[in-house]
Amino acid sequence: MMSEARLQRTDAGLVPAEDGWFVVNAREARWRYGEGRGARLTFEGEPEFPQVGISLFVLAPGHPIGMYHWEADQEDFLVLCGEALLIIEGEERPLRQWDFVHCPAETKHIVVGAGEAPCAVIGVGAREHQAGADWGGYSVDEAALRHGAGVERETNDAGEAYARLPRREPIGYRHGWLFESRVVPSGAGYFLVERAKVPRGTTRAGGASRPDGTSTPRSWTDSPRRHSSSSAARSARAMATTRCWSSTPTTRRRSVPAWPRTHGPTIC
Repeated sequence: MMSEARLQRTDAGLVPAEDGWFVVNAREARWRYGEGRGARLTFEGEPEFPQVGISLFVLAPGHPIGMYHWEADQEDFLVLCGEALLIIEGEERPLRQWDFVHCPAETKHIVVGAGEAPCAVIGVGAREHQAGADWGGYSVDEAALRHGAGVERETNDAGEAYARLPRREPIGYRHGWLFESRVVPSGAGYFLVERAKVPRGTTRAGGASRPDGTSTPRSWTDSPRRHSSSSAARSARAMATTRCWSSTPTTRRRSVPAWPRTHGPTIC
């Protein structure tokens, strides 16, 4: 019988510490964030999942999941929220919420955040051939280069492909990366409203309070429970305001915190 894995609490969130089944909430798990690369949650620790990799990405417009590449195993993607751009076999294809992308083995591809607000994308990939040198490679592509997601010469060395980009470092979940949903009854039936909780320390009139009594604009908020002096954490803490939509039969909109497109003030 398979036993339950122990979850280890780190400064950046919960991580499975051993093999076994487990349940973890994405807001409580350990994320990784890199400047210009967005946030990524893999749900795994040490050892990594042996058969299938799964990642949840939150990308600001223009931020790529990775570098344009192909793999010897199948990969698939599902857009959960927002808009994205798929670059696949040299073509550009816009993606919207609930679009599914299937990439058979050896398909050259990459996904980049698009639109005017952040997007959330789930990526799933097999790992049967990932251990050796024949795992796949990074190909030169003009469209990928235009969007900052391409290499200038072909390689299968990840270190070379990502040499000019900052590493994604461990970081705790930041308020606004993921939306909450609730079903609201109406005269015409039920509709879904996506929203995010307002963090502690936030006031509707003045924004988030600092320890010295001053406040920041409401557009830039973060939970005071997490603190970091790194530039990556400061950038990840900055939250902008975007719009989220409800499903039919209404067109009601709510304003919710989301990813910044520019740097803003930080909360210490």
